[in-house]
Amino acid sequence: MLSYSLCFATEKSSLDEKYGLKTITEEQLPEGIEPIEFKSQEELEQFLQRINNTDSIDLGTTIIDKNGFVISSIRNSLANKSGTEDTFEWDKTKKHGLLTQHLNARVTVYAHGSFGQIQKVKKVHTYATGYSGGINYVPDPNACGSDISSDKQSAKIYGAGDIEYYLIISGGLKLTTKRAKISGTYKIR
Repeated sequence: MLSYSLCFATEKSSLDEKYGLKTITEEQLPEGIEPIEFKSQEELEQFLQRINNTDSIDLGTTIIDKNGFVISSIRNSLANKSGTEDTFEWDKTKKHGLLTQHLNARVTVYAHGSFGQIQKVKKVHTYATGYSGGINYVPDPNACGSDISSDKQSAKIYGAGDIEYYLIISGGLKLTTKRAKISGTYKIR
């Protein structure tokens, strides 16, 4: 059983409303998660303001030079006129304190001569790594996907999950959840 010390009680309910804090029981605390305890009202508010900025993050564009495919494509074309297809593991990351959120996908690219295009994007998912004291990451598979451009030269890849922050405030357990959206673009040049 965890022991909690009473640290402060002022303006607790206004913070609950402002930051969406929910009171939880010890039984609702995920196994292995040690809640974050705050020594002062100021420390708590600074933390809540900082995590409140978690939002949609665009990780930019990964550019793949199709000339890398050309040599392999020419070699394959001599034996097989259909060109070549390569699948790449695509992984982008965003730091949330000591927790790292990953967006991962498999991108299949077709190349024939100097021609190249994105065929498909599969297995799009998010996950988290790193130290997670007081923090739990819950991926949302329904928020993951991709959109391939009509010319098949780029694909927007996106995903999301919820970062749950378990806190000790005024001796009680609180939970606040922030949505963390992550996206990036894979492009053939």
